[in-house]
Amino acid sequence: MNNVTATLKAWLPEHSCLSPEDLHTEKAIDSMVFSLCDMRNSGWTYVGQATIAVDLILTPDQLIASKIETLKAQQTKVRAEAHERVNQLESMIQNLLAITYTPEAS
Repeated sequence: MNNVTATLKAWLPEHSCLSPEDLHTEKAIDSMVFSLCDMRNSGWTYVGQATIAVDLILTPDQLIASKIETLKAQQTKVRAEAHERVNQLESMIQNLLAITYTPEAS
C-alpha cells in the first residue's frame, strides 16, 4: 500500500467545549480538525500541528469504485431532498385549491 505523510495544523472549531486540560487527552482528537488553512478568521482555535499518514488506494479501479460510491450516495441524498420539496409544493397547491374551491349549486 502507498503511504503519504503530511504535516497539518490542528484546530478546535468555535463550538468546541474542550477545556485546556482536555487537550491532553484522547477525547481531544475527536474534536480536532486538521487542515492546511488558517481557520482563525472562522473563530477556530489553533492548538498545534499533526503529522498525518494516509494509506492511499493503490489501483485505479479501487479509486474509481470509491468515487462511484460517493456519487451514488449524493444521488440518493439529492433524490430524497427533491422528493421532499415536491411534496411540500404539492401540499401548498392542495391548500390553495381547498381555499378557493366553491362547489357549484345543484
